[in-house]
Amino acid sequence: MITANETRNPLLLEVKNLKVWFEIKQKKQWFWQPAVNLKAVDGVSFKLHQGETLGVVGESGCGKSTLARAVIGLVKATEGSICWMGKELAGANAAEWQKARGISR
Repeated sequence: MITANETRNPLLLEVKNLKVWFEIKQKKQWFWQPAVNLKAVDGVSFKLHQGETLGVVGESGCGKSTLARAVIGLVKATEGSICWMGKELAGANAAEWQKARGISR
């Protein structure tokens, strides 16, 4: 279904099922415990059209900054899709991210 907003304003950013997990290794005295995954962002999806503003709210430490860093390519996404103006950026190399950031200025 296409909403009225989608027909008037082009889609700039679409994030689907974004996950950012960090592997945490813990040392207990003389041995390492098995690694544990810290799920900083777990399955976030949203669309942002031209002219719209998105607010992300939540408690301290819930992943707001990590989400923003993943969307702009400063943190690598574990899973999911980040499309900027139709171009897939999740898994892109540094040069592709720099080009995309240049478009957004």
